[in-house]
Amino acid sequence: MAPNDTTATEVSLPPYTPGFGRRPPVVAGRDALVDDLSRVLEVGPEHPRFCRALIGGRGTGKTVLLDVIGEVASKKLGWAVLHVQALQEESLVAVLLERMPEALKPWGRLGRGARDLQVELSVGVNLGVLAAGATLQRGHSAGIVSPAAAFEDALSRVGAFAAAHGTGLLVTVDEAQAAPAEDLSALARALQTVVARRLQPVAVVFSGLPSFRERLAGAGTYASRLPVEEVWSLDPSAARLALVGPAARRHVAWEDEALELLVRRSAGHPYYVQLFGWHAWEAAEGEATITLAHAKAGLASARAELAGQYEATWARLRPQERAYLAAVASLAGAGSAGIDEVAKALGKEPKQLAVARDRLLHMHGLLEVPERAKVRFADAEMAGWAARRPEARMAGSEQREELSPPAPERSAGRAARKGAPSKDAEAARRRRAGAERPRGLGR
Repeated sequence: MAPNDTTATEVSLPPYTPGFGRRPPVVAGRDALVDDLSRVLEVGPEHPRFCRALIGGRGTGKTVLLDVIGEVASKKLGWAVLHVQALQEESLVAVLLERMPEALKPWGRLGRGARDLQVELSVGVNLGVLAAGATLQRGHSAGIVSPAAAFEDALSRVGAFAAAHGTGLLVTVDEAQAAPAEDLSALARALQTVVARRLQPVAVVFSGLPSFRERLAGAGTYASRLPVEEVWSLDPSAARLALVGPAARRHVAWEDEALELLVRRSAGHPYYVQLFGWHAWEAAEGEATITLAHAKAGLASARAELAGQYEATWARLRPQERAYLAAVASLAGAGSAGIDEVAKALGKEPKQLAVARDRLLHMHGLLEVPERAKVRFADAEMAGWAARRPEARMAGSEQREELSPPAPERSAGRAARKGAPSKDAEAARRRRAGAERPRGLGR
């Protein structure tokens, strides 16, 4: 099939992929990072960035980057690739060991030794040395090997085989911020032995929300020193390419004003670039040029879709988490709000809101910390949506009422004329009486 040929199914769908974790037709703006990841794997475990973490907000393309570098490792270098997604309720170490034998199947071409290694690893899992969902224990008990020790032993065997046969294993861990703390520590200890000390070719690339940086810092010395790459929004030229490239393959052009509108409104956020492009394409209804009118219609349709997503997310939150987001939206919109300001707006002490704030940061990824003692929405579009909710407007009105100046004193006069002296008037009368009383005497 010629490069620009398309099937009927392809023509019927827009050439954009507005789904989290879905690879776009054109991976724009990430060439330098992909090239660096590829070059580092080729250099080997001696390179200081052989293991690393990618952090960024939701929808910024971290999962896509893991897929791309996995392809490079597999197709270009001939490595085995093991990809997992961390979950709070699962032991990450257990899942990695359980899936390792399957990941090593491409090594079957290396002969009987590779097949024997797979069997050894499989037997270890099947005999119950480790099972997915197991809870890590430190040390050994009654002769039973702990999951952490079993994992380190397995990784050492894999690393030694890879080094002896001129190959390697790439492990990619998505949503790494969800991994249990003990699993991160165990994985870090294993990597320190296998990679840092023995220089065996087992590379691990994590991806997670910005809060994962803190998780690494608490997972031991080796983990705290892992290089961290930030994956954020695309620059305008990359966002334009992400929109124009897929359309050009279908012989469709973008009007300059239409293109600039979506580039500006997406702010380069990879998910929004794909979402806005999809809806603008649908609004064009098969025309050869996507115009400004199409872009505006697509933008309105996309925002309606986002509102539905936000409603679903909002419904899953606890009441205090919703109140916290509403306060942040009311105080700062898409900007930064101090945690003391938020607490004051909610009539609480910051410590009373710590659990809600931590869940919004670390579990849900809806907030991020731009600087010390401040929070802001990780998603500027959601910030605007939340600011329009009744809860945010209510929080804003209460804040304005609290900050408004006190009522004029003439209200006290009106109260007095009605026969009910105000508190201010009564206090003034008592002060005058006190001034007439000699100092030091009791009443």
